[in-house]
Amino acid sequence: MVAQVVMAIAILMAVIFFIYMLFTKEQANSAYVKFILFAYPFVSIDILPSIFSFNLFDFITLVFLVLFYKKKDYPIKPSSIYTYLFVLLILNTIAGVFFAEDYTRETTTAIIQGLTLYIFVRIFVLELLNNIAFKDQVLNIFKAVLIFSFLFLCCQFIFGPSFSFAKSENINVAGGASVRYPSFFQDPQKYAQFLAALSFLMIIQQKDSDNSSNTFGYLLGVLSILALMLTGGRAGLGGWLIGLIVFLLFANAMYRIQLLFSVLLIGTVIFIYQDQIPIFKRAGLEESYLFRQSIWQDALLIHQDNPIVGIGIGNYANYVSIHNPDQFWINDNEITYYDHPESGYLKILVEQGKFGFFLLFLMILIPVYQSFIAFTISKNTNHILFIAALISWLIGFYTVYSLGDVRIRILVASILVLLVSESFKTKNQYKIEDPR
Repeated sequence: MVAQVVMAIAILMAVIFFIYMLFTKEQANSAYVKFILFAYPFVSIDILPSIFSFNLFDFITLVFLVLFYKKKDYPIKPSSIYTYLFVLLILNTIAGVFFAEDYTRETTTAIIQGLTLYIFVRIFVLELLNNIAFKDQVLNIFKAVLIFSFLFLCCQFIFGPSFSFAKSENINVAGGASVRYPSFFQDPQKYAQFLAALSFLMIIQQKDSDNSSNTFGYLLGVLSILALMLTGGRAGLGGWLIGLIVFLLFANAMYRIQLLFSVLLIGTVIFIYQDQIPIFKRAGLEESYLFRQSIWQDALLIHQDNPIVGIGIGNYANYVSIHNPDQFWINDNEITYYDHPESGYLKILVEQGKFGFFLLFLMILIPVYQSFIAFTISKNTNHILFIAALISWLIGFYTVYSLGDVRIRILVASILVLLVSESFKTKNQYKIEDPR
């Protein structure tokens, strides 16, 4: 019954997309980006699960590309270095698949998902660079999505964590001493990363915002961290704390006072309700570390056997089912092999090798570097907020491969696009010389 309802939601969203694109008066490319962000909670639903994992995001993106995409002569374009890096990453992926022991359905899925994400990012960054008001529209959509996640979380309190879009309940939800709430995500760890990153985006000063709008943004940021406590995601919380420290190091006095007040408010609520908060009821850090350590060691050994281009994208579960068959969990009497080694970094290193790992994180670190340089010139705190949001994800990524969820991919890609756009505008405003 639940699967049928979820599929009905996916079909409904696809129909709404067609109607929206046919009748909207907005320019098609920006309309597509905004629809994807509005439909964010639903875009991970599989459309063709029996053939391969073809989710709603992939379907909408490919349909848009074929039927609705409008080629435009954009006056402002992003640096070509990102295109070069992406092409090299594609070549590395092809090499990894060519030398892989086996070619699986998951490999096909991963390649399709990589291409559709590139299409989304390419359209998004061009629209953002050429439309001054688009950034604020995007941030407002993320506010609406965050509020929806809170409403979904409330429903899980009322009806239980089985109130979900997921095909089956994640083992992290009720597998410990207390229930950990994932909202519309399948894994509470991914919801924790989502909340940590968005807490920083909520307090970005928008162009025409007033005091009431800024106060509302701070309130959403505070609620994000309180909700994060209910996920039990320690890595997500750690990522938020590191991001907060980075931001406080560079923020002006006004921001510091406001944020410290917010932290005191969060701390007070946590102190009062600490006995009911899942993050304080989990197993000790040492136990969690020992569990992950053996998996990390196995992953490093796999990497040493396939150091350059890896074992093939999307091929981790298939590989360990043959070479490391002890890496599995049992849920409802069904054996499922790990599809990542309890670390996003090791997953990429194992599947795409050193070369792919270097290329992928170069695509992340270059925007961060350019944004920080832009901040030192302009003193625009928005740069640091975007960087802090990305850092919060980078820390949480250490213990879970969250990019397996298309919604986290969209979130991280959106933050990077916002970083690139903000840096580009600052560079042109202050005539900053391109570091390349």
